[in-house]
Amino acid sequence: MPPSSPLLSSGRTTTARRRPMFRRFWRWLSTIEGKIVLVITLISVVILTATGTMAVLVPPDKGRGRFLEKHYKRFDGYRTGLGRGLAANASFVAQAPMLVHQLNVDADNDDVALVMNITRAGQENAATEIGEAVARAAELPAGTPAFERVVSSVSRTIQPDLVFAFNSQLEILGETDISEAEANRSRLFTDVLGGITVVGELAILGNHVYQVSAAPIRRGDGAVIGGVVLGQRIERYMEDYRDQSDDNPKKQHQPVFLDVHGHVLASLFPSERVTALGEALSPETYPREEEGLWKTVPVIHLPTASGSTDRLDFWAEEVNGYSGQEYGPIGQIFLLRDREFKMEEREMRLLKLLAAFILVGLLAIAIGRWLSRIISRRIQHYVSATDDLAQGQGDLTRRLKVGGMDELGHLATNLNSVFGYIHDLAANVQNSAFQVGASSAEISAASRQMLEGAQEQARKTESSSAAVTELSASIQQVAENAMEATRVARSSGEAVQDAIGRMNEIRETVEGAAARIHDLGESGKRIGSIVEVIRQISDQTTLLALNAAIEAAHAGEQGRGFAVVADEVSSLAKRVGQSARDIEDLIATIKEQTEEAVKAMESGTEKVEAGTRLVSATLSDLQTLVGVVEDTAAAVQEQAVASDEIARNMDVVQSIAQDVLGSSEEAVSQGEHLHRLAFNLEESVKGFKINAAEGASEAPRALPSGEN
Repeated sequence: MPPSSPLLSSGRTTTARRRPMFRRFWRWLSTIEGKIVLVITLISVVILTATGTMAVLVPPDKGRGRFLEKHYKRFDGYRTGLGRGLAANASFVAQAPMLVHQLNVDADNDDVALVMNITRAGQENAATEIGEAVARAAELPAGTPAFERVVSSVSRTIQPDLVFAFNSQLEILGETDISEAEANRSRLFTDVLGGITVVGELAILGNHVYQVSAAPIRRGDGAVIGGVVLGQRIERYMEDYRDQSDDNPKKQHQPVFLDVHGHVLASLFPSERVTALGEALSPETYPREEEGLWKTVPVIHLPTASGSTDRLDFWAEEVNGYSGQEYGPIGQIFLLRDREFKMEEREMRLLKLLAAFILVGLLAIAIGRWLSRIISRRIQHYVSATDDLAQGQGDLTRRLKVGGMDELGHLATNLNSVFGYIHDLAANVQNSAFQVGASSAEISAASRQMLEGAQEQARKTESSSAAVTELSASIQQVAENAMEATRVARSSGEAVQDAIGRMNEIRETVEGAAARIHDLGESGKRIGSIVEVIRQISDQTTLLALNAAIEAAHAGEQGRGFAVVADEVSSLAKRVGQSARDIEDLIATIKEQTEEAVKAMESGTEKVEAGTRLVSATLSDLQTLVGVVEDTAAAVQEQAVASDEIARNMDVVQSIAQDVLGSSEEAVSQGEHLHRLAFNLEESVKGFKINAAEGASEAPRALPSGEN
């Protein structure tokens, strides 16, 4: 029979180990404890899974973009509040006497200053700042045009984006991008000349979106003779709102103004992305994304320069304002926010849910085991009590403690009733067995002796057969172990041979390193010679510097500079000499260490050679051991064959003994029949303790109480 592969044998061993473990787990799962743990765990998993699905996958009623509605209202309120401040300041400026006088009599602009203040302050602060601005305007050179003087004074306060005045003929005072032709076409100017005060309205002027406030300028009799317009570009409000919306750039809100033609007129996006932004904000291009399990919401996909796509939630509302000759819807203001951080929050929720899932699962298993142990402990005690009865043993005079009025208590009561019935039955059977046994003792005495002899012979034969079988199996195992030992010894010999080669390589490497270290010592000697020359040059330089210093001293004032140089040369020579001595000391140290290293290398080489000799001797011993093990394996194999033959012969002997036993039983069948009945009756009840006084000399075998 060919030997089996070690790899296949290892695989079969691993599979054989797994099967008992799986069977033990399956048996535990079929118990009451296992079923309770399984049910509690499954219920916890189902509840947690349903809760997690509702919490993570089911979206809120408003959807993703809807939550931006409240933030848009905050932005709109912020813009409206600033517009009221502009309107208050425009009204103050429109009431300035000098401005009214200028427009009423068409006087020189040299004595007039148009003062504007668009701060958020109240009327009292606005009046104070207007007075200060007028004072500053009066201090400008007299030759400065009036409107430039006004703009200069206002720019020192708030730097407005749009500031100008106009008369009843729509002639604009000052430099601005607004032409008189556009003023004639704009309803904003018409409303102001009609006596309307404009408070924080949006206006498209010169392809820009402004938040404007305007007030009419009236004469003393109330007639409108012109107007004042203050405005700021809406991008300033957008930037302030964006920065205040959140510190995290991913969570910041991005306002965008889109006109009725789909053109982006105001945003904080880079100019190169404005065209793509306008296309993305078109309602026809809104893609829809899944929001949970059963819902989709519109989003905005904005391409980036790198080729990726920004995914944005949005909220949009239509706004009214001035555009040309009309007042009404002029476009939409969008509020955008990146969706990516929402996905990050969702992933975080999933991680937390997974952690909760694991925690609840472990807790459910622990609770299940605790409950199952409480329930199954009493049942286990009852099972232990009935195990003795099932084996024909036990103390029938003891009873289980009920321990409660529940189902387990009722079971204990029923078991006590069963124990009582069995007690009475066993007592009757025992008495009958004793009587029958006494009557049949004399009849079966002779036949029993012969039967016992045959039985003893059969038992010994069976025992011998079993021993021979075990011996054969042991010898076979020894043979297999001997073969394995042979393989291991051969493998060890190969490893030792490889170790010898490696140690030879180590010895050669150590010898090479020793040679290099010796060369290093020779190089140190040459460096020492060079350093000696440097030290001698340093000493001579010191003497030359001393002579130069003496000559400089003789030269007096003219040699002072040369003396300084001589001192520096002398100092340098001393440092060079000191460095040379330090190098000599270092070279000496290196030389000593090199010699020690050479000695260590030589010692290491000797130890490696000794190790090589020792390993070679070990290899020889291993080869001898391989031969001995092979001889042992052959001898054990021969013993295995012989033991198999002995086992077969013992089987034949056992068969003959069984035939003899059968013949003996048939010969005494009539006399033994009655005795066998009595014996069986006695054996069936002798394991039970029927009377409490029995077994006084030895501890009685008591039934468990059913409780801890």
